[in-house]
Amino acid sequence: MEPRPGKRKSESNLDTYKVLLLGDAGVGKSSLLRRYTEGIYSISIDATVGIDYRAKILNCEGKTIKLQIWDTAGQERFKTLTQAFYRSCDGICIVYDIMNRNSLISVEQWVRQAKQCAPEDIKMVLLGNKTDDEKRREISYDEGYQFASSLGLTFFEVSVKENSYIDEGFYELATQIKKVKDGKMKKDDEAVVLKPELVNPENLNNPSSQSKCC
Repeated sequence: MEPRPGKRKSESNLDTYKVLLLGDAGVGKSSLLRRYTEGIYSISIDATVGIDYRAKILNCEGKTIKLQIWDTAGQERFKTLTQAFYRSCDGICIVYDIMNRNSLISVEQWVRQAKQCAPEDIKMVLLGNKTDDEKRREISYDEGYQFASSLGLTFFEVSVKENSYIDEGFYELATQIKKVKDGKMKKDDEAVVLKPELVNPENLNNPSSQSKCC
């Protein structure tokens, strides 16, 4: 069925939260993104070269928003390419593979780079992927949770194959971003307060006695 006229325009008017998807190569970022945005699971997906982009419309605490998710290449030679995207992003989702300890160790580097390049109030979540393969697990849930807590990150274990806890992870990130944006709007509203000029009624009829502003 063809979309009704005006649908794309209405989506363009939604509040958009830009999210970066980070993590080492092979942790399943591209599969995660496709599963979340399209509901599709594919065993083999070509490695991302540069940047890939997809969007997801969701209801976040009673407000319809658009998550604009950018899948960055995990290879070292592409890390400088992602730095330009940090400045304009609202949230970051870092992914590691529970069967690959090195991918968890790399998370600290990704967090360090994000704090250096992204806005100060950036929100981040950590996702431990591939929980469907427990026999090959190298990193326990408790270890992942403690590691995330030490870095100040919200933590979820997910499975792209079983489609478990992916929605919850992105929803939590969207909720955190919304709180930041709502807080900024409140501060902006409070800042727009007109200060009444202090005028001495006795000087209104005596121009020469009125003070000059310099």
